[in-house]
Amino acid sequence: MGFSDLLKGGISSKSEDDYRDVTDADVSASNTGSGPQIKSAEVSSQNDVVPVKDAIYEGNIVIIDLAGLSPGSRRWERIEDELVQLTEEVGGDIALNNDTQCIIAPAGIGIDRDGI
Repeated sequence: MGFSDLLKGGISSKSEDDYRDVTDADVSASNTGSGPQIKSAEVSSQNDVVPVKDAIYEGNIVIIDLAGLSPGSRRWERIEDELVQLTEEVGGDIALNNDTQCIIAPAGIGIDRDGI
């Protein structure tokens, strides 16, 4: 099963004007709880998958930037297989957004593919 098979619904495209930069001053330090965190990672090689695995095993959600990979390439397929296997090992969920961004959630946290 590939990434494309994992994403069942379409996601609307947004322009850069739809987002606002948030600086550290805008975020309260009290927002760091002891529960799962949302982490981000860039993955362009097999070595980049190791910290993603660690974060998922710790129960965190990881948003992965895959822009450094060519969809359908051999490297893409190896990394795809490794991420799907990781997700299955932890009983989590995985979804691809626009061939450039992947989201992996640990067990107990599902990814809503219907959007809001």
